[in-house]
Amino acid sequence: MGEWVCVRIYFTLWDQEMPILSYNIHELPYASCFVCGERGHLSSQCPENPKGIFPKGSGCHFCGSVRHKKANCPEYTKSHQSSNN
Repeated sequence: MGEWVCVRIYFTLWDQEMPILSYNIHELPYASCFVCGERGHLSSQCPENPKGIFPKGSGCHFCGSVRHKKANCPEYTKSHQSSNN
């Protein structure tokens, strides 16, 4: 029998911003990309994927990049480090 999940809890967890992990091409030798079909990377890291990690569009809310979220944005991190000093 399938596993039951409370819809309210599921969507609460879904809405929380989860960190995006950066993958090294050498760490994923058996991964297959759904965009280009090559092995070694995921579709979110594919250079041929114009939407990056945002399949429905959008981008980083700080710099606009499609390769990371604001929580992992190097520009956002730099600006916060300089303002905290």
